[in-house]
Amino acid sequence: MEGSKAVFNYYHQTASPLQLSPHYSHLATESHPNMNHQLTIREATVSDIDNIVGYWTGAPLEYLQNMGVDTTDLSRFDNMPAGIQAEFAVDYPEKKTFHLVAELDGKPIGHTYVNDVTFGQEAFVHLHLWRDTPKRQGLGQRMVAASIPLFFEKLAIQTLYCEPSAANPGPNRTMLKLGFDFVKTHVTIPAGWNFELEVTRWALGRKKYLELYGLG
Repeated sequence: MEGSKAVFNYYHQTASPLQLSPHYSHLATESHPNMNHQLTIREATVSDIDNIVGYWTGAPLEYLQNMGVDTTDLSRFDNMPAGIQAEFAVDYPEKKTFHLVAELDGKPIGHTYVNDVTFGQEAFVHLHLWRDTPKRQGLGQRMVAASIPLFFEKLAIQTLYCEPSAANPGPNRTMLKLGFDFVKTHVTIPAGWNFELEVTRWALGRKKYLELYGLG
């Protein structure tokens, strides 16, 4: 297990308001090109809706298509603000989605979220770096790592899944580095605005989560 934990010597991050285990916190301060930049993950608020929605509605068609978005009907994004508002209006056991916002040195730079949430059971995680965010080595990886404790603890889930495109090796390598286990490769529609994609399913169970990210 020590070998698995060693992957976290890449990260320097905080996950407020939860406190990471002393072991994880030690690994999170090891040398990394970004360690002088403070990454913070927090729950999204009403003030973040424009940025989250704008990530989708302001994107060029080619950008959306590369993410697997079915661009033949973009009106589906019209209901996104109301959907996020509805998420804020209910307690954790009733949430079907849950958005977090990442800040780098105090500036919002992207969001992570889970959908298909079954409270106490499972959820599917997604990552989006906003397009004007300077590309930094390992930043998306750090965002997911810092988000994981919030998803597990706030939603009491037993398993966190991720389904990146099978054709994109980068996110699949990231899942492995973050401690996720390979489940299968299959064809599905990952979200309501996607067309059918071949994706690779990765899973992080609660037992392994506690070993790698466990709260102190």
